[in-house]
This record gives sequence, structure tokens and C-alpha cells, in this order.
Amino acid sequence: LSVVDALCAAGLAKSKGEARRTIEQGGAYINNRRIENVDQRLTRADLASETVMVLRSGKKRYALLRFVGAE
Repeated sequence: LSVVDALCAAGLAKSKGEARRTIEQGGAYINNRRIENVDQRLTRADLASETVMVLRSGKKRYALLRFVGAE
């Protein structure tokens, strides 16, 4: 899953274009680490715990992503 798609699916961006702009401007984070690359993909290394990842857009908009299945 790409970070652009994840931001849209989590409701932190209204469109893929908005998600890309947020990342390019340095306003998107995974587990409080800034997303540097628009083409970045989410991997197991990005998980905060076994199945959970925290996405943030700006200072106050957070989303918790839980991954299930796909072992």
C-alpha cells in the first residue's frame, strides 16, 4: 500500500493530489517520522506494534491503521 493511498483511505486527505502535496510540504508522518518520499510504500518495518501504524497529517489530524491477515 502506498502512503498516498493510505492517507486517502484513512480520511486524512480528500484526494491523492492533496496527499502528495501534504507529503511534499513535509506535513505527513508515519509513527511520528516524516514521510520523505511520495512513492514510499508501507511495509512491516513501518508498524508501531504487531499490526498497528499511526498516520498523521499536520499537527492534529491522526489516524490509526490496523493491518489484518496477509501473513
